[in-house]
Amino acid sequence: MISDWTTLLRLIALCLALAPLPGAFASSEADLSTLNNTGSCAGCDLTGADLYEADLYRADLSGANLTDADLTAANLTLADLSGADLRGAVLEETNLSGANLTNALLDQSALAGAVFDSERTRSTLGFKELKLGMNVVEIAQYCSITNIEGKASDLAKLITAPTQRLLGHCLDDADMPFAFGFSGRGSTGILNWLEVGIATYTKENHRKFIDLLEKKYKPMRSYSSADVAGFNKDRSLEGQSLDTIFANGQVTLSVVSRGTGLQLLLSYRAEDNGRRFLDRKGGPAPVDLAQLPAVATDLYKLVGNYSLKGIGAKGTSANHGRIDTAYLEIDAFENELAGELAISGARMNGRFQITRVEKVSNRRLIVELEPVEGTIPDGKPLRMSIKFSEDGDSFTGKWTNWFRLQKGKSRRSDDFIGVRSQSFWQTVMTHNRIDMYQAYLRLYPGGIYTAVARDRVAALGGVLPTPSSPTVSAAATVPADTPATPSATTATTTPVDPLVGIWTQTSRRYGNCYFIVGQRADGELAAVSFENFLKRNVIGNDAPIEWGLTDTGVGLLARALSIKPAPKGVYSWKSSENFQTLGLPTFLANPPKKGRFFFSKDKDGNPRVTSNKKLCVEEPASSSTGTFRKLSRDDAIDLELPSIAQKDFPSPFQEGTQWSSDVVTEVTGATQATGAPEDSSESDRR
Repeated sequence: MISDWTTLLRLIALCLALAPLPGAFASSEADLSTLNNTGSCAGCDLTGADLYEADLYRADLSGANLTDADLTAANLTLADLSGADLRGAVLEETNLSGANLTNALLDQSALAGAVFDSERTRSTLGFKELKLGMNVVEIAQYCSITNIEGKASDLAKLITAPTQRLLGHCLDDADMPFAFGFSGRGSTGILNWLEVGIATYTKENHRKFIDLLEKKYKPMRSYSSADVAGFNKDRSLEGQSLDTIFANGQVTLSVVSRGTGLQLLLSYRAEDNGRRFLDRKGGPAPVDLAQLPAVATDLYKLVGNYSLKGIGAKGTSANHGRIDTAYLEIDAFENELAGELAISGARMNGRFQITRVEKVSNRRLIVELEPVEGTIPDGKPLRMSIKFSEDGDSFTGKWTNWFRLQKGKSRRSDDFIGVRSQSFWQTVMTHNRIDMYQAYLRLYPGGIYTAVARDRVAALGGVLPTPSSPTVSAAATVPADTPATPSATTATTTPVDPLVGIWTQTSRRYGNCYFIVGQRADGELAAVSFENFLKRNVIGNDAPIEWGLTDTGVGLLARALSIKPAPKGVYSWKSSENFQTLGLPTFLANPPKKGRFFFSKDKDGNPRVTSNKKLCVEEPASSSTGTFRKLSRDDAIDLELPSIAQKDFPSPFQEGTQWSSDVVTEVTGATQATGAPEDSSESDRR
């Protein structure tokens, strides 16, 4: 039996436990009065306060002690609760929309019953369902947020995420990256900055979005040609953009450099932020949206396959026997650049991808590389700088030698030289894409393959570019080697001469002999003869590409011819070129410098041409004449022509040219002969 004294002691203890402790579990009356009178009370003691359905819109409660407070159905929209202690607080149906909860102390699952309704803060400005004034919880209904600690579904972690700006993918569009900024620090407060990566930059995309925005918002400022030049001079600068600003700075369409290309960003700002942004850009200025300069440099002129020398050495003269091959492949699509460097040799093998464009201009390209396999010791991207020649067929450059970095941790650059391994046209043919044929038409408006490129664009369902308005930036100009000749589609004033086309010699033991004939608008003919042969068939020759032997061991000799019609349909040809400087044997170095062409037909009725003097020097050695047949159009297109036939040369592919597969017509006035007539005049002899 328990004594009465023991029972009394227990009752006293129970009463003490139930009685409130002064100052420990009750709010300060003075602080509560301040909150009721002013609507704010930063740093106040509001422990256990009864704030049921209290209107605390925009209240400053930063650092306040709100432990065990009853905030049921209270309106804390845009309230500053940073650093507040909310442990034990009742938050059922409490509107916390836009509240700043940075560093607030919260019980786990304390926000499960809270309400995030931005009806009082949400604006009409924004992208589709995402509007300025929304809070992060509402945004999470439309977006998969990727850069916060914990899962987006964890409400407490979502609204207290420390990240200044959140990233995500929204509205079921994985190709459009979104970024968000809020009025409070981190992810709290309301959305006051929204950025959407709407598309890659193209002139057409840019025009489309400019027109859409102009219909809704007043334009305030845009960029100039000088801004474009500065942008392309160095794209690596942080925060660099070309902006077109609307609605007092609240809406901006920007072009930025992202990775290997350009991106269009659409951004929205709160009113105050927009005004400050416009002021930083220089304030309102007259703008003609119809005449905005194009942003991008035409990357297509850099496209090609290049063989490199000196890539693994300290100089460009040799690779010290360590590297067998080194190739650089550059491709482009619209304003995105792609590329790969492949190196193979003794203990030096690697493949590297271009991951970022730092700088691009007519003749200069600076990119960042990363190995496809393996790592970079210091974690920094490799850098490659390339300077192209005027004709674009060769370049010099430097790169951060990955092999040296792997071994000795040295970032000192090594230099190299590069040469095209095929012509630009052959590269275009290899890709066989609409954009590549369009690029050829832009870069070579008078090129000999213009008519072919136009046919291919039409066959593939593309749109022909306007010759007078190539897609290059104000900072970029048409390459210096662009031919000034009339377009291949320009109508000539006279019918196309039957000699126009590409002809090949019909009997040779080694290699091939060709001549190509084009016709200018005034009817004048131009021609080039060229031949290729295996290296072993020429003794003692180490001449460079074009006038000698290529790296692949194929020889190439080319010379310009002047051609004039002679009486009775005969053509005379003349050339001042010889090959003495190439180190060729004497009997090969001095081909005939003049002769005549005669038309005839083969047994199938196809035209053929015979020259009474050899056009080519290597084969057949026993003959003083050469008989040629005309190639079909497809074979002619596939033929790799020397550059001498591609610069300032009229196209043999112009409309009206007759090829061997075409219907054969009579050659008016031409001498029909079964063989080459012998011209014994001394002036035509070698």
